[in-house]
Amino acid sequence: MDFSFSPLSDQAIVIEAGNEINESAQKAVRTISALLEASPPSWLIETIPAFTTVTVFYDPIKALYGTVKSELEELLSQTGEELAVTPRTVEIPVCYGGEFGPDLEFVAKHNGLTQQQVIDFHTGGEYSVYMIGFAPGFPFIGGMSEKIAAPRRILRDFGFQNAPSALPACKQEFIRSKLPAAGN
Repeated sequence: MDFSFSPLSDQAIVIEAGNEINESAQKAVRTISALLEASPPSWLIETIPAFTTVTVFYDPIKALYGTVKSELEELLSQTGEELAVTPRTVEIPVCYGGEFGPDLEFVAKHNGLTQQQVIDFHTGGEYSVYMIGFAPGFPFIGGMSEKIAAPRRILRDFGFQNAPSALPACKQEFIRSKLPAAGN
C-alpha cells in the first residue's frame, strides 16, 4: 500500500490512503486504524478515520512531526495487504415515505422508478460506514446502488428527521434526529 503524509498542525499528521472514496481506500483506513489501536505508540493521542484518510493526533512533548512521520512510515511499510479487520454487521430499521422519508418520491421520479423499486434497491444492499460525520450517530455510508442516486436537495425544514438528505452514488447520509443542516 502507498500512503502519503502531511502535517495538519504541530500536533497532528494526516495519512492519505487513497484519493478516491472506494472500498480499497476504506480497507486501508481500517487497517491503519487497527494497527495503531493494536500497538499505540507512546506519543499517540487519538486517530480519526475518514473517507480516505486517517488523522493521527500526537503529543508534541513526546515526539515531533518528523519522528511521528518516520515511525508511521516504518509501521505501515511492514503491513501486508490488509490486517484482519472483521467488520460487524448492524441492521438498521428504516421507514420510507411520508414524514419519515420525504425524499422517496423525489428519488423515484429522478431515477424513473416507482417508490417500491427505490425501497427494494435500498434494502437490497449491504453498506459500509465510511466515516462518522459531525455528530455522533451520523455515519456516511457507501455501497449504494447508483440506480437510486439523486442530487442533494435544499430542505425547507432544517428540523429534518429520519431520512437521508441526499443519495449520491458513493455515499449516503443517515440522519436519525434533528441536526443543524446549514450546508444543505
